[in-house]
Amino acid sequence: MNTKTLALPALSLLLAFGAAGCSPDMAAKQTGSGFTPLGKEETAKIKVLFYNDQAFNMLYGSAFSVKHPNIEVEVVSMMPLMMSGNPSKEAFDQLIKEQKPDVLFLNAEQYQRLSGDGRLLQLDPIVKQTGFDIENLHPTVVELLKSKGNGSLYGLAPSFGGRALFYNKDLFDRYGVAYPTDQMTWDEVLQLAKRFPADQQGDQRIYGYASSGYGMGPASGYFELVYDIGLTQGLQMIHPDDKTIVNMKSEGWKKTLQSAVDAYKSGSVRPPAKPTFDENKPETIYTQNPFIAGKAAMTLGGYYMITSMEQAAQNVKSLKPVQWEAVTEPVDPANPDQSSSFYINQIVSISEDSDAQSAAWELVEYINSDELAKTLSKSAFELLSRPAYMKEKNGRSLESFYKLKPSDKNTGDFTGVPISFYAAFDKAANQEIEALMQNKISVDQALQNIEQLAQQELIKAKAAQPEDNSAQQPSTSP
Repeated sequence: MNTKTLALPALSLLLAFGAAGCSPDMAAKQTGSGFTPLGKEETAKIKVLFYNDQAFNMLYGSAFSVKHPNIEVEVVSMMPLMMSGNPSKEAFDQLIKEQKPDVLFLNAEQYQRLSGDGRLLQLDPIVKQTGFDIENLHPTVVELLKSKGNGSLYGLAPSFGGRALFYNKDLFDRYGVAYPTDQMTWDEVLQLAKRFPADQQGDQRIYGYASSGYGMGPASGYFELVYDIGLTQGLQMIHPDDKTIVNMKSEGWKKTLQSAVDAYKSGSVRPPAKPTFDENKPETIYTQNPFIAGKAAMTLGGYYMITSMEQAAQNVKSLKPVQWEAVTEPVDPANPDQSSSFYINQIVSISEDSDAQSAAWELVEYINSDELAKTLSKSAFELLSRPAYMKEKNGRSLESFYKLKPSDKNTGDFTGVPISFYAAFDKAANQEIEALMQNKISVDQALQNIEQLAQQELIKAKAAQPEDNSAQQPSTSP
């Protein structure tokens, strides 16, 4: 074959792109040659879909501009959409269609949907071509992203969330109780809680376990513990295949409700108390947290709990700093290596239609880089996807947050359920649990009442709001 015959058309095509002023990305697209890294001397402009420009610049933009002065970044704010009261899929997609962002910050549902629709750039070949250090990212994060991308990588996540079981070492030592261990079940945790005295009064009152008051999803009051136990066991409130049906009347929920009520009645678990906040006494946000106040031996919490304890130690001199450690959150005995609270809320992806994919990759790479992780580790609000920089905090191991993999059950998936439903559901559930606590009704009757009341509220919520409200689902972040 005459190689000159092949070279001439290729040369002509290259010259044509040069004359037209096409970017390397445009040339790569039109020739099918694949990704072309951005040259150091090349300039580019990209659009980024983020909450707002102030937040973006504070977290990433300012530092990125110093490192990449050749790339201009324009932020497409999601705030108007979020404040509209109806951030549906259609509204979200319309924003993307109109603004054409090159880089998108997505939640897990958006990431899965857009990648499935072929609207995100596959990153596997780019990661390989550029030598991006993916080996030192938390494998569980990468696996989850690939799983939601149908086996391929369409985004990277600099952080993730999850919970751990915190315990107060001083209280365990004082009462001679053995410390919790990794991968305990809820039955084991609640039995451990019962080893603390339940007959003390006033300031001397100690509880073996207390809910944090910041439950996962639609949970507060008595229902928070019930929901946490059910979530761990893969139970669902809403039917997984029909989001118009409440799904509570089952043996699994019956056992879970009975277990929680028994724990409350034993006195080993702190009953819920409505928090009050005195603006003249900001320390009440800490003193009303039973674990931070040293009144509970164990609690379930996310990374935020560590930050809260640090702030309490700095700002509330009357509180003794908690000598804490953490083990994995309680697990389902049938799936002891799985976490029911593992989540990713910030996935950074590139639009398949972007004409500035090379510059967009520079930003995605930077946000997920070892360099930035090292910087963020000093003030992170979530767990970093690069574990090397989050091995410990104040001399205490954070390994428990990294030990479990995400549950394969979508127990926290509320896609398609109107957000107005949750408060009504929570109220109905707590009303019936209070009646059960007072022995006014049986467990079976409580579940039946919860399901009936919740079903009525779900029908009303569905009728009052557009059918598609998936983008309004409550975060399952702790």
